[in-house]
Order: sequence, then C-alpha cells, then structure tokens
Amino acid sequence: EAGQIISYTNVGAASDGVVQAKVINVAALTGDTYEVYFSDDPAGSGELVWNLRNATTNTVLLTNQPQAASADAPDIARPIAEGIEWIVTGPALDFKSFQVVSNANGAVDPPEQGAFAFNANGFPLLDGSDRPDGARQQANGSTWGLHTGYTSANDGSYEYFISRVTQGGARWGLIIPYDFEIRFTAGPNWGLEPDAFVTGGGTGGTAMQVPFELWNIGINTPDDPSDDYRLFPYLIDSEADGVFNLAPIDHPVSGADNDPESDWFYWVIPADQSPGQAGYQAIADEVVNNTAAHEYLGALTAGTDVIRRMVLVNWNGGSVADPTFPANVDSPMPEEGTVFRIISSKPNQAETVFQLEAPGVANTVEQAKKDVEKINVFPNPYYAYNPEETNRFNRFVTFTHLPAKATLRIFTLSGVQVRKLEKNSEAQFLQWDLQNESTLPVASGIYIVHIDMPDLGMEKVVKVFIVQGAEILDYF
Repeated sequence: EAGQIISYTNVGAASDGVVQAKVINVAALTGDTYEVYFSDDPAGSGELVWNLRNATTNTVLLTNQPQAASADAPDIARPIAEGIEWIVTGPALDFKSFQVVSNANGAVDPPEQGAFAFNANGFPLLDGSDRPDGARQQANGSTWGLHTGYTSANDGSYEYFISRVTQGGARWGLIIPYDFEIRFTAGPNWGLEPDAFVTGGGTGGTAMQVPFELWNIGINTPDDPSDDYRLFPYLIDSEADGVFNLAPIDHPVSGADNDPESDWFYWVIPADQSPGQAGYQAIADEVVNNTAAHEYLGALTAGTDVIRRMVLVNWNGGSVADPTFPANVDSPMPEEGTVFRIISSKPNQAETVFQLEAPGVANTVEQAKKDVEKINVFPNPYYAYNPEETNRFNRFVTFTHLPAKATLRIFTLSGVQVRKLEKNSEAQFLQWDLQNESTLPVASGIYIVHIDMPDLGMEKVVKVFIVQGAEILDYF
C-alpha cells in the first residue's frame, strides 16, 4: 500500500540509526531484499554517507547519500528507488540513559533511573521516569544521581552537564559508541588529585581511596565482560581534606539545601586498554607507591580523559547547612554493590548494515489497482491560484497517486484533446502547466482527463475545473 513503512533489521555493527523506507509507487515494488550500508564521504567531509543496494540483484541503486538528523527535517533528500522513498537518519551524539542496575541486594530489574530529569531539565527519561525511586534504587533508601560539579554557572540542566562532562563536545569521539559503568566495591580502589589541578604542576598529587571502580564496558555488551576495561579516576577534592566524600555543597539540580554533591572525578583512559584491570593497576601502583613521580596524563595513560567533572548527588539526603554535616546525611555514598550504567548513542558505522525486504510483487500489483481509486488532482477547482506556485508565470495543477507509467489525455467538454501528458517515473505526482500542445494557456472551463495505466490494465477519468487568472500586460 502506498505510504506503508517497511520494517528493517540491523545485520551489522550496533547502531541507533533509522531507515525510513516508505512505499511511494506500489507498481514499481520488486519483492527483493535491500541493504543500506555506509562509507566515507568521498568529498572529504569526515562524515559517513549511506548507499543502497538491491541485494537480490546485486545492483547498487543509490550512492553517497547524506544522513539526515531527522526524518521530519524539511530540507533533507528523499531519493526514490524501485518504488520506495529512502531516508536514513543517524542519532545525535548523546547519552541515551543513566541507569542503576544493581544495589546491595543484587540486580535492580528493571533498571532504576540514575539521574534527575525533573523540572524539564533535559536529562533523558528512563522508561518514562524523571527521577529515581528511592525504594528501589538503594537498599538503604537513599537516592543518588549523576551530574557535573557545582559552579556559579551550573543551573542543573542537562545542557550544562553535557557541556562540562564532554568538554564542550570534544570528548564525544572517545565516549561514543561505548557504554560505561561505575561499580561500588569494597576496594581498595585508588584515585589521584593531580597537582596539575591544584598547583599546575606536571607531576605528583594526592592519592586517595574511592568507593568505586570506573569501567568501559564495550558497545552494547553489558553482559559480556570480555571487552570491559577499567579506567583510573583523577579527582578534585572540594574540601581539600584528602578524602573522597560528600562536600557541604548543595547541587542546583534540585531545590532546598539538602542535595549534597561528592568530590569531582574524571575518567582517565589507561595506556593499556586490554580487557580487565591491567591498565588501571599500572597507574594505581605508581600513584600509591611513587605518587611524586606520576606524570599528569603521562605514559601510563592514553593522554586523555574520556568523561570529565562528574559528581554523585545525594537527592534530599540531608541539609548541607546542618552543623553535624555529613553525619546528618542518610548515606555518605551509594552502597557497596551499586552499579551505575551510562549508555551512549550508537551512530551508524562503516560496518552497520540495515536489511529489509520489499513487499511481494503479486501483492503490490493488487494494491496498486486499489490505489487507482485515490488518483486525484490538486487544486480542484483551480481558481487562478495554486499555493504551490512560486510566481504568476508558473501555473499548474498536480495529479496525485499515479502509478509509474501513465498517459493522461486532457479534453474539453466538446471532446477536443488539448494536451497529452506522459508519465514514466516512480514519483506519484505529475504536474500540468495549464497549457495546450501549442504552449498557450487553456481557456477557463471544465476539462475531462482520461488516465490510461497500461501496467495495471486500468483506466480512470477525472474532471478538472479551471478558472484562469486575468492577463495583465506590463508592457504594451
């Protein structure tokens, strides 16, 4: 049926991309299998472009097509091949969700929200939820979420969070397409506040224990540890007390003064990214045993962090103004056994392949015959104006829902043929410029249009009422 969206499957690399394959011309459908695949833009933009292949006939139909940000964007290309309109979109560089997948009691299934998305602040919802359920997220009833550390510019929004943790977008190339976890374990787990953050020095710092481990868990493989590797945390100690803990700083993500944030942590990529903890351990050994010798983002690291300036926020945990702080807080940290999982968007990759199967030919012919009933013309009546006309010299009406091949013969009421139009394209539309065979404007009146559709063995007659506009001479 015209307008039908054809379902597809991803048979290649993980992706959140979308193929919108919409039936335009039922009669042109083949029943074949198609593949959308990706390649580097030959123009050198650095972006991936998409291509379309009929896998049944091994024929390439479309090449070097730009990905769209949205199928609804008005200015995107909508190429048609073999009766189908093709739009391929790639997801934005973004985080899809923040989850808590376990706590002290074990797995949290389904996962609980691991961030705060209330007050329309822009954070992604998790299954419709804008906040953690304290009764599910932690066995002890406390409630935690991820954010970025307090500054005078921090308005609690997701936009600000993204700008800080990705360094204004500079880290997306390292973040995507990977997923990450913060695992709260018994330890000992080590981090470092580098002197680079305090004095600007290139080596040394303050080693301190942290209650968590940082992990890159691969691409869409949360249950497969074979591609997981551990990262090392660099820290900013907000109170300069040498302890990673909650600071008496109320985070602006929520009202009142009872949402203390933790010290800041940065996710540093180790030089050794083999599965497991070897890369982390090499950094930790130096930090613990020879802190002064540790070079900031030196040889034991990959020379960069991947996520920056992150904090843990204890929602409604206790007033930061309380003189007993932090003893008044319901929990000093997420409990041991807690795992925060961060899921990133998955752009289309060179190895991504979408596959789909067009409707069968036998069915499409029958459907095309049914679509003949929808053939129409717009505007009808034509009253000297068409809203799609760009100027007064470009007058036309448009026939819609036509099959690929059609012959339109236009007659006056007295039976005189004034124009013959041939259609041989996959688009369903055909324009008549309101002129006769001599390229002169036809007179106002009623016209009979006989439409012959040889591939379907069908005919149809429609009437068009034309009122031409007055001719005004600019020069005479």
